[in-house]
Amino acid sequence: MAENDQDLDNTIPYEDILEQNETIPHTEDSDDINESLDFSNWLRIWSNEEIKSWQENDSDLIKIIQLKTQSDEKPSREQVSGSSYEVRKLWSGWELLEIVNGILYKQYEKSSINSLVLVVPKELRVKIMRELHNNRIAGHLGRDRTLESIRRRFYWPGMSSDVSSWVKECSICARAKRGPGLGRYPLQQSQVGFPLDRIGIDIVGPCPITENGNEYIIVVSY
Repeated sequence: MAENDQDLDNTIPYEDILEQNETIPHTEDSDDINESLDFSNWLRIWSNEEIKSWQENDSDLIKIIQLKTQSDEKPSREQVSGSSYEVRKLWSGWELLEIVNGILYKQYEKSSINSLVLVVPKELRVKIMRELHNNRIAGHLGRDRTLESIRRRFYWPGMSSDVSSWVKECSICARAKRGPGLGRYPLQQSQVGFPLDRIGIDIVGPCPITENGNEYIIVVSY
């Protein structure tokens, strides 16, 4: 994300979950997931009960949750052969799935440490893509970087295709994209008469408010 270079992360070491018996990244006694863990502070509104409810109301996720709750042993292919693509996709990665406090998570395969990311119900997928692509501090990055940003935090079957379609259909990205044969204009040196005759200012915001009450980032160059 062009304006989110602090690279906030929504994963937590798996060992910490087992030791603390906490759901990640959500807390029972707070609607703000940042009060207990250092996660992206623009995704702050979901409680455990809300996540559980959304997953249970997702016809595909609830089937996997029920199977995983009944036994940690991988079901036979016959048990899921007539199920939807999402159920079969989750079944294929059965060993990477974990249920913590009744919520379904998946191990993040590319992490250097063993981490879990939330398996996202359909109810939240558009919101997540909007927050991690269209948000003020998301920067409208391209497909690959938007997908990687989401993948570090969340998972759902078909995520790559969904993100690709989302970025492709983004009207702001379409307007900013250069047309065929158009490249960058060559850089030119600005002529100034004396020091500080001309300065450049970049401003980003409003961002999530910091502990010191700041919500804008200003960079001045000369």
